[in-house]
Amino acid sequence: MTSRIHMAASAFAALVLAAMPVLAQNLATFDDLDFNVYTSQDWENLHKSHAEDILVHYPDGRTTTGIPDHRKELAFMWTFAPDNRITEHPVRFGTADGGWT
Repeated sequence: MTSRIHMAASAFAALVLAAMPVLAQNLATFDDLDFNVYTSQDWENLHKSHAEDILVHYPDGRTTTGIPDHRKELAFMWTFAPDNRITEHPVRFGTADGGWT
């Protein structure tokens, strides 16, 4: 089900796309990652937004390198936070060249 927030995010992305296509694509990828991949635990699609050799820093100081290790950490999070989900991006930002999203 598409919520009004998702529809608004999509409308915003469409406006940005007309002016800054790289930033708009990065924002759309970020939306997909959070709203679909993360929230649905669809780890098979992490490669759409993560490099194979991604280096992930965790709040406790640990790091993982690569999608397989990152997937293990993500899956573990759902064991103690089974209702964990992202439903909106209240703040959207990035640079016009897409360097930061």
